Amino acid sequence: MEQRRIAYDVLPLYCQLRQALLQEDLAPPARLAVLRSYARGVRQILMSGGSDDPEEASTAPYEAAVWHLLELFFLEPESTEGFFAELFARWLRLHGSLLVGPASPTLTERVEALQAAPRVEAEPSYWPTLQRLLAVGQLEAVGELLLAHPAYADSDAGGLQRDLLDRVFHLLRTTPRLRRPAAAAAAAGAAPPSPLDGPSDLELLGLPTDDALAFRSARGAWGRRVRQLAAEGGGLWEDAAAVDPEGARGLRALLSILNGDERALRDAAANWAELLSALLFWRYTDANPQLHLEQLLGSAADQVAAAAAGGAADAEDQNEGFLEFLRELLLLASQLEVQGVVRLTTNSPYCGLWFVAHAYDVLRGYPRAEALFSRTLPHLGCDQAEMYTLHYVETLTASDGTWQVAAEYLAWCPVYGADATEALLARLPFSIDDEAAALKALALCDRHGLSAAARALCGRLAARAAEAGLPGAALRWALRGGDGARGAALVAPVVAKLREQLEERSGGPDAAPLDLPELDELAPLLDCLPPLAGYDASLAAADDKGGGGASAGELLASGATPSAAAAAAAARRRRARHQLASGPAVAHAELQLLRGCLRLQGALRALAAAQAAQAAAAGERHKQQRRRLEGGAAPATAALRAAYQAARAPVMDLLGLPLAPPPLRLPLLRHAAPLLESAHAPFSRRDVQRLLQVLGASLAARDAARCEGVPADSGEGGGFAGDAWAEGGGGGSGQGGVGDVRLALARALARAHVREASAEA
Repeated sequence: MEQRRIAYDVLPLYCQLRQALLQEDLAPPARLAVLRSYARGVRQILMSGGSDDPEEASTAPYEAAVWHLLELFFLEPESTEGFFAELFARWLRLHGSLLVGPASPTLTERVEALQAAPRVEAEPSYWPTLQRLLAVGQLEAVGELLLAHPAYADSDAGGLQRDLLDRVFHLLRTTPRLRRPAAAAAAAGAAPPSPLDGPSDLELLGLPTDDALAFRSARGAWGRRVRQLAAEGGGLWEDAAAVDPEGARGLRALLSILNGDERALRDAAANWAELLSALLFWRYTDANPQLHLEQLLGSAADQVAAAAAGGAADAEDQNEGFLEFLRELLLLASQLEVQGVVRLTTNSPYCGLWFVAHAYDVLRGYPRAEALFSRTLPHLGCDQAEMYTLHYVETLTASDGTWQVAAEYLAWCPVYGADATEALLARLPFSIDDEAAALKALALCDRHGLSAAARALCGRLAARAAEAGLPGAALRWALRGGDGARGAALVAPVVAKLREQLEERSGGPDAAPLDLPELDELAPLLDCLPPLAGYDASLAAADDKGGGGASAGELLASGATPSAAAAAAAARRRRARHQLASGPAVAHAELQLLRGCLRLQGALRALAAAQAAQAAAAGERHKQQRRRLEGGAAPATAALRAAYQAARAPVMDLLGLPLAPPPLRLPLLRHAAPLLESAHAPFSRRDVQRLLQVLGASLAARDAARCEGVPADSGEGGGFAGDAWAEGGGGGSGQGGVGDVRLALARALARAHVREASAEA
């Protein structure tokens, strides 16, 4: 759980950093600032949260400590400018609890226990804890514990002891510190302080300066005051010892630490890391880690080892494994051995694969590291940063909850990222019931240009939907993946069922809706098709002149030569015949056909509802005679006319353009015949003439196919499965089916002539 939290929280920072590093015009200072901001954000994520389950061992605290330490060496220019002592003291304050073994309380826990005690000075650990805090530079905690002394509780009491405490506290407040003040640090490009870096009250104790010469001068003067107080005569310390012997010894030990006495520092430190911090903070404040750290670390380790061999009292339990790892890390990092750091963290139990994959972005702060990291590994074909990223991704793909994170990381792997993402998506068991997860995967492919992976995923989902009996979902996935062949194969059963029902329904007295739930299932997809220029009667009017355009006389009148006019008219006639034979050239012709049928279905349902309302109104006219005479039936008649008007557009799109292929035109004409017979039919004279042309062309194509010996249901050469009703089915015999259509068209044409002539008059 903890690793998943870190993976999700760090991913946005990781992607932002990758995008920023792609900028070719990124100057080195700006690049360093980007890396520092990223590293600081990641460290805050590592240090926040934490698992409450004691059985769940987490490496996050150790990774945060190592990450922070690498920041000091590779991303903090202050480390080489004399400020490393303060930076390392802050690191120890934040992560020092990791150095303590499980059998001993941490320094923070010791301080909390003292603060909860009724009389702190009576606790045996009071003065040793103060000395240890002061040695490692935690001046703020020292000040709080000094102020908790009973000598400060009563303003009338304390006397000499209160005076000594005040003088030591004043020395703490005026301690010169080689560190940049907050304003100077911000001006130098340092990141703003983080709440995780510790209490801001620490800035109140000590006098910071970023001028090395001024610091040495101030430190010398301040040191003389420390030594003067420690050596002050007149019986000061004897009188203090008479009042409180333990307190007098404790205060003198604090003064020895302030004076940088190496023995006092060694006695106060609990391990070599604390002694190293004490030596840096009080004796070698302006030390350069690349020049001096190795020697100081060796001296601290030797002194602590000698003290332990001599049987030092009150030795507490230490985390020896992490201390040994920390020592190696400090030596490698201080010498900027980036490859050594990678090797050490890779083989360490304190750093997981996540850490190794991300630590490269901290190490990139070293200018020479980029050339090393970008070197192609001969046995792999990619650089080592991509290699460790792939190793980390393997841990993410093992969980269904982190595959998206894995895919995002793979998108930034230039060599193997695309292939690995395709393999990952191929392995994931996407369900057709969980469309959201599949859409997330497709969005990821779109963002990173993984078109092949997107097509493969859509193909698998289309196949699964087809196996589950969901043709609409299968078609949606096939079209999304650009698989035209699969889409046509998925549409074919729906078109076949449409043809079958048209043949069964033809010849009925009403144009009732078909029973096609598959068509309703496709409605969301069909509504998303690009708009289609529907049938326009004015464009088809030229067919009345025999050529699909202006007549030969009109062309001659416009100035064309007789031969040119005849050729143009012949060409338009050929185009008109071709359009009637094959239909218009549109994208996704099968889907446009189904969309036209779906709209016709909706219009027929509305028409059935309007007819039912009209019948109900007519059935009650004897109860509402007055209302009928006053126009009470008008609303129902208007609804009926509107329903017929809505049915016109899909009929003319299917048969006038025509969207319907030749085998479906005769059944569709028979299906629409009841609409043509109605007195409310809105078909114009040009509409009906167009439908007559469609009927003639369909019959001619059927006869040609029959002469060529093509079976009626073969689907070859425009085979006509509608021949059954045309030759005797559909409520007639012989040519009765075709005759009924012709009769319906003739009546509709006559009504249209009368209606349009009346309108003109």
